[in-house]
Amino acid sequence: MAIARGADRADLAVLGSAEETRGARRHHLRRWLPIGIGLLLAVGMIVVAAAAPLIAPLSPSAQFSDAVLKAPGAVERHMLGTDEFGRDLLSRIIWGARISLEVGLASVLFGCVLGVPLGIYAGYRGAWSEMAILPVGHCLGLRFDGLGERLAVMCAREVLIVDVAGPVAIGRIASSHREELTAFDLAASGTRLITAGHEGDVTVWDPVSTTPLHTFSVAQSRRPGPLPRGIPAPEVWAVVVALSPDGSRAAAVTIEGTVYAWDVMTGTELLMDAHPEAAGPPNGSLRFAEDGRLLAPTGDRRGMRLFDLTRKTSRIAGTGAKNFNAVAITDDATGFAVVTSAMESGKLVYDVEIWKMEPG
Repeated sequence: MAIARGADRADLAVLGSAEETRGARRHHLRRWLPIGIGLLLAVGMIVVAAAAPLIAPLSPSAQFSDAVLKAPGAVERHMLGTDEFGRDLLSRIIWGARISLEVGLASVLFGCVLGVPLGIYAGYRGAWSEMAILPVGHCLGLRFDGLGERLAVMCAREVLIVDVAGPVAIGRIASSHREELTAFDLAASGTRLITAGHEGDVTVWDPVSTTPLHTFSVAQSRRPGPLPRGIPAPEVWAVVVALSPDGSRAAAVTIEGTVYAWDVMTGTELLMDAHPEAAGPPNGSLRFAEDGRLLAPTGDRRGMRLFDLTRKTSRIAGTGAKNFNAVAITDDATGFAVVTSAMESGKLVYDVEIWKMEPG
């Protein structure tokens, strides 16, 4: 025979207190567990970045021709395998943590030091100062025409044309690209504008009427040779673009290092130069000379080439033993300066080199 009795107030109080305790624990766990995991990951990344020279097994830039695209564990010295250039992936990940941390801290510091005062000033003053300052957050590309009378400003989804004498915006070109802009250029004559999008399209515009004239696609991979088994076709887009001084010719270099050139009037492809081991181009490494020749980077990022689009020939304009990270070319494309990098005694060393091209 079963005997039942009612729960008294003391029993109910104990049960209620235990339930509240479990609920509070769950609440604190949901709140603080993600924060704790994030802190552990951040601390781990800082430690790895700080100790990169000590814990990286190999140099991140060293290339091993006998170990190209090796799987993890396939070669004893490459725990996580190698990339298409035979570089150790584990070492590149460890050194990449340092670079990622530096970029992240620099961007936050830049935003605080520059963005906060500008935002306060724009909110306080209002009017024209607010209109001038607010686009800075998403407009990070600038290009003058040859006379310095017009300034093109590249934003994420549009390009503004500014009359410098005003200063006032005289044109706004809404991007026809499906994704954000990756590169742009304004012809020295000011009569043509070129934009590139992440989806792989390159468009030439009339900046006065804000109408597109021609759209070229660089989305298809042109790298010679078959892809390794199991690797899908890569996404390709233009990293740098350029227009000839009169706007009659356009050029682009893709993330794969393939160099293109087109005739803007007819839409004809004048050049398509691809190499199986080419890499993405350095910033600023593409410009037309006054005679229509094209100065572009070499596939290994260690030099510059001069293309004669009429004769379909090319020659090395300058090459060195160090990687080119950024390039500045003179307006007449007869000289250029580069920021180079190289590993020396376990440290990454940067130098500035200035090159003057010989005529011919």
